[in-house]
Amino acid sequence: MIKADEIKKIAHLAKIQIEQKEFDQLAKQISDIMKYAEIINELDLKGIEPTSHAVAVDNIFRADIAIEANIINEAIKQAPEQAEHFFRVPKVI
Repeated sequence: MIKADEIKKIAHLAKIQIEQKEFDQLAKQISDIMKYAEIINELDLKGIEPTSHAVAVDNIFRADIAIEANIINEAIKQAPEQAEHFFRVPKVI
């Protein structure tokens, strides 16, 4: 089990302030987490492929292919008012 003085050292290294009354509670919680991790480490995982995601992820997006487009002229044509290749808007102060 991790001790309260180890919690104090970790808190100092992490530059966090922990109340004295919290050391014992945190020590128990961290010890419980470490016991759980030990149980997981003891599992027999032979024959199980390592994964980076719990669920298989497939790329469902289209390929990123550059295409020629004249978007600017199409947008300007739809503007209520225009000046050359720009949108004309009311003056804002």
